[in-house]
Amino acid sequence: MIPHAGMTTQGSMRYHPSMSKPFASLALFATLTAAACGGGPKPSTTTGPTAAGGGAAAAVTVQQIDWLNRTYDPGVIPPVTLIDGAAELALGEDEPGSFELSRPPDFVDLTGDGADEAILFTVLHRGTGFTTAVDVWTIRDGKEVLLARLDGGDGHIGDANPVAGILNIERQVTVDGQRKLRHEEWSWNGAALVEDETKRTFEDDHSD
Repeated sequence: MIPHAGMTTQGSMRYHPSMSKPFASLALFATLTAAACGGGPKPSTTTGPTAAGGGAAAAVTVQQIDWLNRTYDPGVIPPVTLIDGAAELALGEDEPGSFELSRPPDFVDLTGDGADEAILFTVLHRGTGFTTAVDVWTIRDGKEVLLARLDGGDGHIGDANPVAGILNIERQVTVDGQRKLRHEEWSWNGAALVEDETKRTFEDDHSD
């Protein structure tokens, strides 16, 4: 479900906007990743071309990137380095904030080239408000590259469900004064991630 007065559903997981830490599943994901690599979390060990700090370490697949511990550029605030999937922000004296991945990355081939992309669901908290976005990353010349970013647009993104070739988005919108959930289908057309608006469907939003 989509965030409304306090809660967002990401797939089968629920996320409360007031939380400053990622899900327990993210912590488990980070622990398992660290164990597999033979060490603990290493902050900002990999940075992409759109992030601060320069080039990225060579990689073959998106599964090799430590997405929970790296530097991101959300676009609306300066670049921020995540540790275990989250970072506290000092946005202003009266504006606490945080930036985090709300769940572990999804890996699926969206472009049809036979290699997976990484789909990241991010949440930016600013004071009492928050915004969500979905980033799609791929590998180009051994480095991770931000392929596309879907932001809230005319409504918060509350769920992103990628399957082969399709990114399904659930967005909270207002239609004739009524809260609705709009289901969207996005796909790669060879140059950009585009929505097939003919496949939009709506349902009542009963989230609290």
